[in-house]
Amino acid sequence: MIGPRGLNVWVRERLAAGGFDIATERRVERAVADQNGWRIDYSNGEHDRADVVIFTPPAVQTAALLGPRAADIPALADAGAALAACHSVVVRAPALPERQAIFFKSGRLSWVADNTHKAGRDGDRHLWTLHADAEFSDAHVDTPTAELADELIAEFAAATAQRAADMEIVRTHRWRYARPGRGAPDADDLCWTHTAAGLAIAGDWLAGGRVEGAWLSGREAARHLIAAYALG
Repeated sequence: MIGPRGLNVWVRERLAAGGFDIATERRVERAVADQNGWRIDYSNGEHDRADVVIFTPPAVQTAALLGPRAADIPALADAGAALAACHSVVVRAPALPERQAIFFKSGRLSWVADNTHKAGRDGDRHLWTLHADAEFSDAHVDTPTAELADELIAEFAAATAQRAADMEIVRTHRWRYARPGRGAPDADDLCWTHTAAGLAIAGDWLAGGRVEGAWLSGREAARHLIAAYALG
């Protein structure tokens, strides 16, 4: 799935088309359950009320928003280890005929992918995304990705019989919470819901990672809530 203007734009436009009231760029500090449902507190001192809440941030952030209540939620039992980090480097490099992605079984890299191919553009020099291995990323989680780029590029060059000198760094990024870690719940569960409390937790980390995991998790959470509240 490729969102030319970003996947969040794709989601916002479809919610707006459905007549939903959407509030963005508001920082939620906490979500508190009481006898009247849920109170959502914002950093600017304002708050909202809700009958049902769905959390989709990473496990650590969801646990922080729920406060003491998180201790009673199995999906958040090991929130600190539910997601692993990922260092990412995008490079402009020579095209590899008939090669769109490479997966690594060992070393610093986890996989690399040809983004130029995905976008349907051709050329002698393509844009490649290099994702570091989870163990390597976690071990260097506080190191700026730019300082690790040369190591990742060297491994990519060696694996593809190219010269690192022929590769140009386009951008670097580090996701602190990127993919399911050793503390992630069973991916078969897809989501966690407590319909009586009006609470659902979803996200790719509950469904094996990747964008399809996020989609499946959100859909399953919605299915539970629709059935419980007769919204269909």
